[in-house]
Amino acid sequence: MSVIPAIDITTIDIFFRPSEFVRSRINTYAESLRDQAQVFVKLVGVFVFNLVLYSIPITISGIEIVESVPSPPQPIIGIIGPIFNAPIAIWEFTYRAFVNAGFLFAASATAFIMFHLGVVFLRRSQGLLQSLHTIIYTSSIYLAGAFTIAWYASTADAILVADTLLINFQKRFIYFFIDLTNRNFALPGGRPEPVPTDQMTMVGELVVFSLLLLGLYFIYSLYLGAKINHDMSRSDAIFTTLFVLLSPVIYIFGSIIYTTTMI
Repeated sequence: MSVIPAIDITTIDIFFRPSEFVRSRINTYAESLRDQAQVFVKLVGVFVFNLVLYSIPITISGIEIVESVPSPPQPIIGIIGPIFNAPIAIWEFTYRAFVNAGFLFAASATAFIMFHLGVVFLRRSQGLLQSLHTIIYTSSIYLAGAFTIAWYASTADAILVADTLLINFQKRFIYFFIDLTNRNFALPGGRPEPVPTDQMTMVGELVVFSLLLLGLYFIYSLYLGAKINHDMSRSDAIFTTLFVLLSPVIYIFGSIIYTTTMI
């Protein structure tokens, strides 16, 4: 069988048949512990491969948040020095790539924990691998795509209005919880001002639309993963999806309380 048709089918599934894209067949091909271990290694391999595909192009293009790179440990220089002509440049690039990949890894790990906690809480879990399959496939495509577009928006001068609008939305979202907790806490730059969207370029509009679309795909794929891979009812799948979506809310609440109480 040719590899190309399989790739084409997967690409179609990502955008037009997300139910097939997130569907796990672990129940049918991973009955023994050995088979499950093989599936686990395969899923981790897929995730690591997608992390590399996500972080390397971003790092090469200069899209990053790293302001300064620490000096490399001497053992590392001793290893890569004889291999590369510019070991410091290799260290800096690798460090920046790891930081870039770390954001997607952290978001994916949080989504996985909250997703599986949801299915376990409802006592509908069909296994850890089903949850891992769901999160790896959804985060590797939809979440990585959203992160890439958001970081592009933060560095491209041509879509400055779209970037400002995205930052404005994030600040308003955080300030909602600051006001809710009635804490004396302010974000850098203060409260957001209204953004003149009439100055947004077509590329900026496309960026905002793409982020919304990928966000909806991610949420819907989580719902499908819960419903199909864990054999859930619609209401249970919706609850599990909401459980995942609560993770940024919990993080914001915790950050506000920690910052205003401990610091």
